[in-house]
Amino acid sequence: MAISNAQLKLLQSLKLKKFRQKYGKYVVEGPKMVEELISNKSNSVHTIYTTLSYKDKLLAKGYIGSIVEINDKDLKKVSALKTPNQVVAVAELPDLENVPSLSVEKVSLFLDRIQDPGNLGTIIRIADWFGIKNVVCAPGTVDVYSSKVIQSTMGAIYRVEVSYVDYEKLMAKNGALKSFGAVLDSGQSIYDLGEDVPGLLVIGNESQGISPALKSQLDHQISIPRMDTKGAESLNAAVACGIICGQLIRP
Repeated sequence: MAISNAQLKLLQSLKLKKFRQKYGKYVVEGPKMVEELISNKSNSVHTIYTTLSYKDKLLAKGYIGSIVEINDKDLKKVSALKTPNQVVAVAELPDLENVPSLSVEKVSLFLDRIQDPGNLGTIIRIADWFGIKNVVCAPGTVDVYSSKVIQSTMGAIYRVEVSYVDYEKLMAKNGALKSFGAVLDSGQSIYDLGEDVPGLLVIGNESQGISPALKSQLDHQISIPRMDTKGAESLNAAVACGIICGQLIRP
């Protein structure tokens, strides 16, 4: 079956957050990401749009869901990538406003208004690397189901639960959880915390850090010690998150 004009319009509209929310769907692009989607969230796949050559590969892998053929010209129209790549899938959006129950024995992440898609995607990859199951985003954080975020997660988005909940609601359900906010240089050194420290690690906005209102509610403020140099004034949010996770979570 060839792609229809209505399907083309739907795919193009899903580049925008308001239409993703309206239709409850989002787009995944490229063989790697589509295969990650099928492998981890096959029940959420709505339709796969693929070139004829990649369709044969999907069928050879045993995929039995809805497949629609798309030519290179139309693929370029609907793709958010600079170089469209053989296949796009439409999947159902999960419930992002569900308040998760977090383990007091594990590390979880809370992101306070992260704005850069690459940072959010990288932080989700970091969570996946360290076995962190939950990434909770404050309202105002960039949309995790935008194309740029999805691509930068490299498939980790399908193994980490992401939700959008404000801090007060989250802690109302998880009152026993201790929170650790990453601040620039006024907190306790992460190297003085010991090993396997469970709790909620809070990472702030790239330029503003953790908001004053949220900072006042934290149990602990922690920092990555800076060497006595006149170099960088700060660390990228995702880099800081990775360094702290490497200290808090030990094999």
